[in-house]
Amino acid sequence: MNQVRIVLIITLMAISLNYAQANVHASSNILLTEEGYWTYYVDSKSTLYGTGDYQGEFSTSITVLGNGTVKHINSTILIFEKKQDINFKIEGSGYYDQETKREMHTFIENFVIDRKTLTYLSREMKTEIEGEEIMDELIVGMPVTEFISPELSVGQYVEYYSIDGLINCQVSHGETDYEGTKLQTIMLLYSGPTVQDPWLETNGTAQHTFIFEKNTGLLISSSSTTEATSIKGRRITTYEYQLDSTSFWRSEELPRQSSTTSVPSTVETSIETVIKENEAPMTQSNYFIPFLIVAIISVIVIALIELRRNTFRNNHTSQDNISDPKNLDQSEN
Repeated sequence: MNQVRIVLIITLMAISLNYAQANVHASSNILLTEEGYWTYYVDSKSTLYGTGDYQGEFSTSITVLGNGTVKHINSTILIFEKKQDINFKIEGSGYYDQETKREMHTFIENFVIDRKTLTYLSREMKTEIEGEEIMDELIVGMPVTEFISPELSVGQYVEYYSIDGLINCQVSHGETDYEGTKLQTIMLLYSGPTVQDPWLETNGTAQHTFIFEKNTGLLISSSSTTEATSIKGRRITTYEYQLDSTSFWRSEELPRQSSTTSVPSTVETSIETVIKENEAPMTQSNYFIPFLIVAIISVIVIALIELRRNTFRNNHTSQDNISDPKNLDQSEN
C-alpha cells in the first residue's frame, strides 16, 4: 500500500493550493490588513463505475476545512498562513475491490507572495502529526491561487486551472447574495472537452463555474463536474469550493493603520492571456497541473490493481512450487 500512501500525500499537498490558478495580473482595488482572514470548505468526490471485465466501483471522497490569515504585509510582499483539515476516503468493490480507508491530515502552511506580480516567492508546509516541515520549491514563480484580477472584461477568454487541468474560460459579470448582501461578481465559465482520462483512456466532458467578488478578486465559490465513458466504464467527478467567511469585505470600513496597504496597480509582468473561443484544453505536456483529480484517482486504482495482481502471482507461484514433482523430491531428500 506504499503506492497509495505516496499518492495520498501528493494529493493532499496539491489540494492545499486550492486546485486552481489564473494567469491574470494584480488589481489596485484589493485592500488587505494584517490579521485579515478568510475561511472556506471543499467537497469533492469521484466515482468510477466499471463495466464488463471491469465490473465494480471505486470512489474517492475529499473534504477540506481551511482558513487563511494575513501575517505580514508591506508594499512589496505579503505573508499569510493557511491551516487546512483534510479528510480523505477511498473504497472499492468488484474488480476494484478495496476496503474502506479513511485518513485525516492537518497542514499548516506559510506563503510569501510578491505583491507586484502576485506570484509565490516561497511556501513552507508543516504536517501537524509528523511535524515535518517541507519547502515547496516548485511553487516559486507560480501565480497566486486565491484571487483573480477584478479588471477582466465581459466576453474575454482567459486561461484557468481546474481539477481537469488548464482550461479556457469565458468571462462574465453578475451578482450573488452573500450573508444578505448583494455582491458584484466576476464569473469564469467553461463547457467542453476534458483531457484524456488515463484509466478509461478517453476524453470526457466538463462543466466549470468559478465566481469571484469583483472588488477584491477573492474566490467566493466554484463548481465543477467532469464525466468520461469508455469500454472500461464511466467516471463522474464533482468538486465544490465555497467561501465561508472573510474580513475583506469590511476592509474599507476598518481604521487606517500602518499595516494597511493596497496592491500596486503597476505590475512588472502581466501574464493575462486571451484565448480563442471553444478551444480545447491544452495537452498535458504543455502545462503544469497542480491538482488533477482524475489522474490521481486513476493512479490509486491502478496501484491497487497491480498490488492485487502481484499478490495473486506470488500465491500462484508458491502453489506451483509446492506441486512441482522436482520440488517434492528435493524436499523428501
